[in-house]
Amino acid sequence: GDYGEALRRVLEQRSFMHRVEAEASTPEEALTAARLGVDAVLLDNMSPDEVRETILLLEREGLRSRIVVEASGGITPENIAEYAATGVDVVSTSYPLLYPARVDLSMRMRRLDHC
Repeated sequence: GDYGEALRRVLEQRSFMHRVEAEASTPEEALTAARLGVDAVLLDNMSPDEVRETILLLEREGLRSRIVVEASGGITPENIAEYAATGVDVVSTSYPLLYPARVDLSMRMRRLDHC
């Protein structure tokens, strides 16, 4: 299907109480979504350089100030600061859910004679 056409259909059907966030895999998709009037764009699995490029494209077209930009996908404790420095509004990661810190738990049991 056509990315832009799908977004147009969603935007035509939204009510004034709903916001629309579009997922974009490329800077071009993000620009298309912003031009169509989405409220937010989620930059999915883009490198920090691609995120910076997307921010610059949005700024050049005068669209950056009216849209929330979120970076997601492939973000780890090691690279989150680099993503945060790109100019996005939000950085989201599922890292803590996918790779939780391990905790070694043990339990000691003893018989209670008075029960």
